[in-house]
Amino acid sequence: MKLKERIDLLSDLGKFLKTKPDSLELAKIKASKENPWFSPENINLAVKAIVENYLNADKLRSFCDDYDIGPAEELRVSIVSAGNIPLVGFHDLLIGFLAGVKTEIKLSAKDKDLIPAMVDFLHKKEPAVKEWLQVIGQVKDPGAVIATGSDNTSRYFESYFRHIPRLIRKNRNSVAVISGEESRSDFEKLADDVFVHFGLGCRNVSFLYVPRGYDFTEMIKVFKEKYGQLADHSKFRNNYDYNLACSILNKEVLIQSEVLLFYEKDNYLSRIATLNYKQYHQVDEIWADVQRRSDQIQCVVAGNLNAPKSIDTTSFGKTQSPGLSDFADGKDSMDFILNQKTALR
Repeated sequence: MKLKERIDLLSDLGKFLKTKPDSLELAKIKASKENPWFSPENINLAVKAIVENYLNADKLRSFCDDYDIGPAEELRVSIVSAGNIPLVGFHDLLIGFLAGVKTEIKLSAKDKDLIPAMVDFLHKKEPAVKEWLQVIGQVKDPGAVIATGSDNTSRYFESYFRHIPRLIRKNRNSVAVISGEESRSDFEKLADDVFVHFGLGCRNVSFLYVPRGYDFTEMIKVFKEKYGQLADHSKFRNNYDYNLACSILNKEVLIQSEVLLFYEKDNYLSRIATLNYKQYHQVDEIWADVQRRSDQIQCVVAGNLNAPKSIDTTSFGKTQSPGLSDFADGKDSMDFILNQKTALR
């Protein structure tokens, strides 16, 4: 298949998804029943972001123009997908298909219904795709692998796939820098960055830098108004209650709101239903800290502050709308695959 044909097929997939086909709607219902973290609202947000940011023909062509993709090759690339948020492995699958290699994806048991519905459309639209795009149950002797997991599973992946080219991703978290001059609209958008997907994604804000003596009152008010319903979600509420009980028993100092617990901890990784924060004196302290810990960060949200050119920042409310070039862990998976293709020639 030629690159133009692959782009056209992906564009057709985007148009198909906009029609809310029965096959996808059934997959959404099944996914929500099997994984309570995959709410219908969050699945719809994930699909919408994919359609708008990944499956637009002009965006796909512009993205591919930045690479020397060349003809298709027999290289087989296996993707081991995470399952923390809906459709988290779709970008890797798309990149492999665009790159012109035989791409197969092993899905997490937590997210095994949605991507097959999309792959099935491509197979029916163009049967030749079956040779280039597959959902598999087990990874067997690939030419290269892209695997995503926790810090613990990444060590396993490094060992298990040590004999082949590999791109291994670890834990990442996103941070937001608060200036103290945010508007209500800013907090509404920040709420999306924090709460969409229940905060389970690497692009979710899990840590705040706040001015010393910062008053959280307005932020808490807006968070409650926009996402107060999460207090009624059983799994989210269980985590909230557990974290609060542990804090009381351990006599931890915290700021308690109805949907979120705030802890002054210098740790980017926060537990479900919690948000860690660190106070700063001067904004330059933040940028130095962010650069020092860049290997732990996926997104830096900085609405009202100008970061140094060496730090890429995201606007409030945009963390869950990555573009084609917003690679997880900052590792260019297209470049990785193309390097493996070159090695075969």
